Amino acid sequence: MRTLLGHRPAGFVIHGANHTEAIRRLLRQAATPVVEIGSLPRRPIDMVVGYSNAAAARAMTEWLLARGYRRIGFISAPVRHNDRAAERRRGYRAALRSADLGPRPEWEIEREHGVDEGAAALAVLLERRQRLDAVFCGGDVWAIGALFECRRRGISVPGDLAVVGFDGQAIGAQTVPTLTTVQVHRYEMGRRAALLLLARLAGEAVGGRRLDLGYELVIRESA
Repeated sequence: MRTLLGHRPAGFVIHGANHTEAIRRLLRQAATPVVEIGSLPRRPIDMVVGYSNAAAARAMTEWLLARGYRRIGFISAPVRHNDRAAERRRGYRAALRSADLGPRPEWEIEREHGVDEGAAALAVLLERRQRLDAVFCGGDVWAIGALFECRRRGISVPGDLAVVGFDGQAIGAQTVPTLTTVQVHRYEMGRRAALLLLARLAGEAVGGRRLDLGYELVIRESA
């Protein structure tokens, strides 16, 4: 961050909200416009364009519960240094807690991002013999890996196991079965972030520091 500030940038767009206090101080002292995207932090550095990862994950988990699924696994990125992953897990756990079903750590697994990692994560969950009836993947790439693993093992989706994702990647509409997922507005986040920076640099008034673009549940064949 010090190196970047040394180049005197006109503004910053930062994905995520994992910042040390030292970084917060650096950015505030620099008086450089900052837009954080991809989440809605409680303590924004400056401006925010995003959505509630917790609310989105809770909504998807509640949808699964309403469909009759009760033993819902969860695959995510390591949450220690990833605020989006931590918030998605928080929403998933909150929905289970409201249904008196959890949280259950043995239903959860953390993996690095990737299709191979999604397949491996599902394999580990199945080996734990928890008799899961659904798996909520905190990203579509894990969900696609999980679908491939189900195909290899002869597991019917959604007959034996429902699989849902998060992000709304275009490939989810082409998988077999097509992927139920949470759609987030990535392009619009980038566009709005740029507009906010341009307005601030032009000396225009920017109404509000926090823009929530929301999310949508995209219901397809995998659940």
